[in-house]
Amino acid sequence: MKPKYIKGAGYIGLLLCSLFSVMLVVLLELSNRASFREILSFMASEPRIVALNIIIAVSLTGFIYILVRKVWLSSFLALLLSTLMGFVNMSKFKYQGVPFLPWDIFLIQDAARVMPAMKNEFLDSKSIAFLGLAAILLLIVVAFYFFWDKKVNLKYNSNKLLGVVSSIVVITMFSSVLIGFSSENKYRADFFRTNAITNYFWDQNQNYSYNGFLLGFTINISNIIIKKPDGYSKTKIAEIDKELLAYEKQGEVSPDIVVIMSESFADVTKIEGLEFSSDPMPRFREIGAKGITGEVYVPVLGGKTANTEFEFLTGYSVKHLPEGSVPYQQHIKNDINSLARYMKEDNYLATAIHNNIPEFWNRKKVYEYMGFDRFISVDEFENPFYFGSWISDADMMSKIKHTLEENEDKNQMIFAVTVQNHAPYYVPGGVEEIKVEGDLSAEDKDMLSRYATGVKISDNDLYELYKYIEKRDKPTILCYFGDHLPGGFSMYRTYPYYTNMKAGTSRKDMFATPYIIWSNYKENPKTMNLGVNALSGVLLDYAEAKVPKFYGYMAAQYEDQSISEQTYFDIKSTYEDIQKFRMNEYQIMYDDLFGKKYQNEN
Repeated sequence: MKPKYIKGAGYIGLLLCSLFSVMLVVLLELSNRASFREILSFMASEPRIVALNIIIAVSLTGFIYILVRKVWLSSFLALLLSTLMGFVNMSKFKYQGVPFLPWDIFLIQDAARVMPAMKNEFLDSKSIAFLGLAAILLLIVVAFYFFWDKKVNLKYNSNKLLGVVSSIVVITMFSSVLIGFSSENKYRADFFRTNAITNYFWDQNQNYSYNGFLLGFTINISNIIIKKPDGYSKTKIAEIDKELLAYEKQGEVSPDIVVIMSESFADVTKIEGLEFSSDPMPRFREIGAKGITGEVYVPVLGGKTANTEFEFLTGYSVKHLPEGSVPYQQHIKNDINSLARYMKEDNYLATAIHNNIPEFWNRKKVYEYMGFDRFISVDEFENPFYFGSWISDADMMSKIKHTLEENEDKNQMIFAVTVQNHAPYYVPGGVEEIKVEGDLSAEDKDMLSRYATGVKISDNDLYELYKYIEKRDKPTILCYFGDHLPGGFSMYRTYPYYTNMKAGTSRKDMFATPYIIWSNYKENPKTMNLGVNALSGVLLDYAEAKVPKFYGYMAAQYEDQSISEQTYFDIKSTYEDIQKFRMNEYQIMYDDLFGKKYQNEN
């Protein structure tokens, strides 16, 4: 049957797209909030902000409608896109405690690589409800097509000029909304002030909660642009470089250095109110008592390993970048300064080892830009033992031993990244599981039990490497630390130990992992806490090796410091000194990653 044409059908189409857009906003808010009750509360308390979210949704759907000229298809595509974004938002929040941000689009490939191993972890009751609602809405759109759109022509064809004008209006609206909300300018600032909109760029959970998913996401697009620090110039970098020279040290010893960043390695026994049937890391504590031990403060929770890695290897801090940034994916596009490059300049062979695929977190390219001589990935692990979905730490320790032995005649720096204790957490058959007692959900208790058991197995593997290094004739340093707390636990949002922490003045335990620095040629027990971007400087200083000026500067600023809210470190100095330190740190990082690399001329 030939579709019946209705006068003004194009406008009816746009109106229907608008109605579907309201559904789209509700769907995305379900991914952003704990319940329908919270959605209703948000809509009732913040009508202007809700209206802005709907305007963004209408603009998006209308723009797609102009392209495809089909009401049902534009709504279907917009809902499909929203379903994908919402599901990613829920999954990311569950495992990392933060929402889906614009620059996460760069991480699609990495997310796809872990999805097969994590598929059973993603489908909880909330995600099932979300996908169920999305399926219902998509079915409504399909039903609309079969029962009405096929019978009624909802296309512009009565007045081509009017259709063109309408298209221009919609495209202009879409562009204005996108550019207006996503770029920083005086007009946006005035509009935000008038409508009580706040860009909580320092706390994205609050940003999305207050502004809604679509507005929060759109506002964040402006944060993709990296701002040049005030006063950045060749002269300024030379001034800072001159100041940093005081922290440079010439080496007295050239030991082999082995650094292991252990996947999700954390001390869960310090969580108040929980009891464990045995200590997951007794060997770690034994080794730490003979060297330097304490906590390193990392920039991430439950994921984004690459950011902790970036801070350790470069000495830079991601706090100077837009929240949610991953420099490995977005910002490292050419040679940069790193621990590997400095060690090479000191006649070391720099080797990176990761028992996963080389493309993960873009490591294959990044390690080249950092100056590593060699990258050993999963491709060079022969017949490895899989600890659940991931290659075991035992295989990693064997590879480290082999690498040390095959280059015995050279000074070596090895940086190894493990993967064994990545979610989903696994306990091999025949292994006695650590039991957990406490007021946790059954799901969290079971996960924590499996996780703690995996940590204990890693602890034993670490001890085997320690005994091996202890017997080496060549001076050798061992540094071992966790990249972040384990992901996937609802206790970070529900358990009093963490909720009270969030409500208080410090969140340090959510960003603190244990570390040790030990050598086979001296014992100098010491306890200190520091930022992970100062750890490499402290490591070189302890080793009595050559300390580059920037690493020495970072280590000196962080020594014997405690943590503070949001910056995750504190400096025992005046406010002016702290501000100067932060600006010097940002100037050097900007110059290396985005600037003219003036520091390399000094």
